[in-house]
Amino acid sequence: MNLPRRTILAALPATAGLLGLGACSTGGATAQASSTASSQAPTDAKLALDHAAWRYDADHKVYYQLGLRYVATPQASDYETLGIYVPGAYFTGKDNGNGTYTVTVNASGA
Repeated sequence: MNLPRRTILAALPATAGLLGLGACSTGGATAQASSTASSQAPTDAKLALDHAAWRYDADHKVYYQLGLRYVATPQASDYETLGIYVPGAYFTGKDNGNGTYTVTVNASGA
């Protein structure tokens, strides 16, 4: 098959346009499927944050929790942990008297 260069160059923009439209049209189905899947994702109560176990660093004005699990059944429980740090402006904390704070979200963040 021997096509002239002019025919090939004329067909390239049309082909690219069709491929672009095809790529755009599948995004809606994927987004809908992922939102449906995420709304039905199972949760594990062991992984929930304890609102009464936050610590506060007054020097840096930050609430934090350390050593939290992020998987239900870790392979190495001493290694597979994380820390969460939240700027103090985003929480309102009440001192529990034992070094921890019970926090609520400060919606204004100011």
